[in-house]
Amino acid sequence: MSESRLVLHATLAGGTNNQDRYVIGHGFAAVLDGATSVAGDRSHDPGWYAEQLAQAISETVPRAGALADAVTEAIRAVRDTHGLTPATTPTSTVALARWSDEVVETYVLGDSYVVVFHTDGTETIHTDSRLDVLGHDVGDVRLVTQGGLLA
Repeated sequence: MSESRLVLHATLAGGTNNQDRYVIGHGFAAVLDGATSVAGDRSHDPGWYAEQLAQAISETVPRAGALADAVTEAIRAVRDTHGLTPATTPTSTVALARWSDEVVETYVLGDSYVVVFHTDGTETIHTDSRLDVLGHDVGDVRLVTQGGLLA
């Protein structure tokens, strides 16, 4: 017998320019929080980027093995489809969960998080632990890549 799943999502009103997006599919859900390019370029809207990435994730998650691979493939697809470069591309966090009758998987990129509520009343919070190595002043960090976006 399959237990029911409840997917909760929320976003704060962003006025006329909300950069948050979410996507819910069969057995998965993701929340994305778009942000301006680390280079400060404003030629692409962060909300637009988060929307493109959400759409790509909705296509990659159902067929991917690992969730990290699904997100990597989605980022590459958006980059390649729109000819994006590191200096002009907005960024986005990703909080992603996929579930079946047997397992719940999560993947977090950036400073968003996933909360899994268990049937015994406990909860588990999943975060991107890679942020811990960056320290508290992430605004001063500039990532340099060779030949393209991190993905």
